[in-house]
Parts: sequence; structure tokens; C-alpha cells
Amino acid sequence: MNKKPPHPHTPPHPAAAPSRAASAGRIAVGLVLLSAGLYKASSPPEEFAAVLEAYYILPPEQTVTAASVMPWVEILVGLSMALGFKSRRAAAAGALLFAVFIGALASVLLRGIPLTDCGCFGWGLRLDPKHTILLDSVLLCLAALAFRKGGGLAPLDTWIDQGS
Repeated sequence: MNKKPPHPHTPPHPAAAPSRAASAGRIAVGLVLLSAGLYKASSPPEEFAAVLEAYYILPPEQTVTAASVMPWVEILVGLSMALGFKSRRAAAAGALLFAVFIGALASVLLRGIPLTDCGCFGWGLRLDPKHTILLDSVLLCLAALAFRKGGGLAPLDTWIDQGS
């Protein structure tokens, strides 16, 4: 059976569109988490701890520890998602992070705490809680799509599997 290669102007198979969307979502979420984590990790943890204290969720003595750990979790999950390493696990972890972020922001709004900056990107990008919840909701949906569809196109997982 000798199959002809598709004509260069043949539209892609309809099933390829979700894979492309899942790949784009996986990479976008990964890059957002990676950039947010890198920005916070490059600053003293006390800066991010001050933002965390404004949420009034953690005991004050735990904010520096959380501010030291959270950027590295974002970096690890973001890098895994962007590269497609352990794609589904990374997407689940990314979705969980965004669910936690949305919950924390919603609690701030419900309790009437005047938070002017979510602290997501350190001092680089300032977003109020309402806009951050909207952004995080979109990113949560993209992470869920990446989880549902797997790695999408060209994840590192596929290259690792082919090499073994």
C-alpha cells in the first residue's frame, strides 16, 4: 500500500485542531507560570511575602517560607508544561495552582480586603483581583484542556518515549 503524501495545500485533519489548541494552551500556561516564578525567584522572598501577608490567609510566620517555595513550584510546573515533560501531571498541577490562586483572590474579594496587586508577577505586572481571577480562569481552562488532550503536538514526553 503506497499512500501519496498529502498535497501541500490540503487542510489539516480536523482531529489535529484540538492537538494544536492543547499544545498552544500547554505552552502558554507553562510560559506564564515560568515567567511569574522566575520574576518572583529573582527577588528577595520578603518582597513576595509582603504581598502574601496582605491576603490574610497564611499565618505571618509562614509567609516567608511560602514566598520562598511558591516561585520554584511555579518554575517547575511551568517548565514541565512548556516543554511537555510529564504533560498530564504538569497540566493537573498547573490547574491546581490556578484553582488555589482563584480561591485566594475570591476570598480577598469576599472579605473586602483592599488588595491593589495580586503579586502574581512580582512588581513587574500589577493586576487587581478581579482581572486576575479572569486571567487565572482562562489559564485554568487551558491547563484543563492540556490535561484532557495530553501533551498535544511535540511534547518532550514523546521524544523521550521514542528514544527508549
